[in-house]
Amino acid sequence: IDPKPVQQPRPRVVLGGSAPRALERAGRLADGWVAGSVMDFATIAGAVTAVRAAAEAAGRDATTFDFVVRGVVRVREAALPDRRLLEGTYDDIAADLARLADAGVTETFLDLNFDEEVGRPDADAGAARERADALLERFAPAG
Repeated sequence: IDPKPVQQPRPRVVLGGSAPRALERAGRLADGWVAGSVMDFATIAGAVTAVRAAAEAAGRDATTFDFVVRGVVRVREAALPDRRLLEGTYDDIAADLARLADAGVTETFLDLNFDEEVGRPDADAGAARERADALLERFAPAG
């Protein structure tokens, strides 16, 4: 008896881009969208809305989409004037993550590599590790 082949799940594909045609393409063809690492909140929120609209126009269920943000994180002891998304204190970053989730973001990649106190070649490796561990402890999903 020849057993039935096991059907492997299809990998989910997310597309990037911020131009209107790229957002439309993500909604029409992909399983979601990924933001560039230096996008601001308004641009991200608008892109999620545009991808959802394109998906719905194509007869697709946008509630199943992945919306991913690769965010450059810069943790600091005190609030920063004119701070960017995911910069500042842990409380600032937590508030930003909540705003992203409210805008429809389903996953956020917290990237410390572009923090000059962590990612430069002469950064203190021990301090960088401590910062990464603290960030993970603070924001790791429960369970």
